[in-house]
Amino acid sequence: MSDRMTLSGEERLLQICAVALDSSQADQTQVTVTSVQSSLTRYANSIIHQSVSEQDYEVAVKVAVGKRIGYASANKLSEESVRATVGTATRFARSMPEDPDFDHLPYRSELYSRPATYCESTAAFGPEDRAQAVRQIVDVSREAADALASGSVKITTSESAVANSFGVRAYSPSTSASLVVLTHTDDGTGWSEEHSREVSQISWADNAREASAVCKRNRNQQDIEAGDYTVVLMPDAVIDLVSMLGWMGFDAKSYQEERSFLRGRIGERLMSESISIYDDGADERGFARSFDGEGVPKQKVDLITNGVAMGVVYDSYTAGKDHRETTGHGTSRPQFQPYPLNLILAPGDATLEDMIASTSCGILVSRFHYTNDIQPSETLATGMTRDGTFLIEGGKLSHPVKNLRFTDKIIRAFSTVEAIGKDLKCSPGVAAPALKLGSFLFTSTTEF
Repeated sequence: MSDRMTLSGEERLLQICAVALDSSQADQTQVTVTSVQSSLTRYANSIIHQSVSEQDYEVAVKVAVGKRIGYASANKLSEESVRATVGTATRFARSMPEDPDFDHLPYRSELYSRPATYCESTAAFGPEDRAQAVRQIVDVSREAADALASGSVKITTSESAVANSFGVRAYSPSTSASLVVLTHTDDGTGWSEEHSREVSQISWADNAREASAVCKRNRNQQDIEAGDYTVVLMPDAVIDLVSMLGWMGFDAKSYQEERSFLRGRIGERLMSESISIYDDGADERGFARSFDGEGVPKQKVDLITNGVAMGVVYDSYTAGKDHRETTGHGTSRPQFQPYPLNLILAPGDATLEDMIASTSCGILVSRFHYTNDIQPSETLATGMTRDGTFLIEGGKLSHPVKNLRFTDKIIRAFSTVEAIGKDLKCSPGVAAPALKLGSFLFTSTTEF
């Protein structure tokens, strides 16, 4: 049995785009065709309880009639449906008010990078393979920590084509494999997750061992006072904070609307000089991408360099407002703002052991949960620690503590960096190392 998706291929998807462009009577037209199959196996209490697969298609059409913009989408690929979708988008455009800030859709470019985004072995990873992966996880969790295991194994295969009236023609297939492991006993939990384009890069057993080691240590948590602590943040926790920065203002739309924390601060030092954050779709240490939702080649954009604010990412619309060129960070949907989908916090040279050993008193945070923004313009955010929070005393892990809530400005906390890990961990939107911060504000405690 196999739930592998057969790719439609570049010729087929661009042919569908051509049908849309040929049938359009709008002044400018963009069409995006996507095909996605997701296969998911969920397990809880060391038992598989769900194994599902779904496949979907979408044809998304954006048109401009003068400066009036319309958008429509459908999930049928027939010529009749494609032409009808173009007609619907055009009718919508004619009923919209003019947008004086709209200039034009992107022009064709030949500057595409070709990072590795598709892996044959990932596409072929079927339900039996996922079940065997879960078996390994369950067995290791039981042997290592006498723990039950819960989580998921997900495989996604997709392909996307974009074309527009100005000659843009782009196509790319991609795969992704994602693993989540939560090991748990009556009085402890441990967490591990891993994501990769190549399923062979994920070690089911190693992730189970990592989660089990945390679970085994994370028992009989003790109370601790809220306050300002030195912290060692594991990569999952850092990824969460960097993701929040992405939402809080690395994009041109929030910058133009004066919601971004970078507004009026370009050229100003906001963080420790050891912090550099950039977005690069060609960097295969993250989830690389060739082009954005408008078919524009992804460009590397320096956002924070040595702690200094450098700039934001653009799509064609926001670039037009600022009389700039798009940086390849658009989406196919006009209601969405440009977004950095390939954020990387540059690694340093420290090991996790170095960070702990150099901490006389502090807290190690495995990950955060339910992180939310409070005041994006100041990067004020709040969230909870989860699945492994430990007191550090005398350069060693002392004992687990009950979870804490933090409320802090991320740029303030990132101004207190004392060490940066040398190894990057990859998630679908961010790659980041561990961090040691000299100051991090925990504002309340919990009972668990």
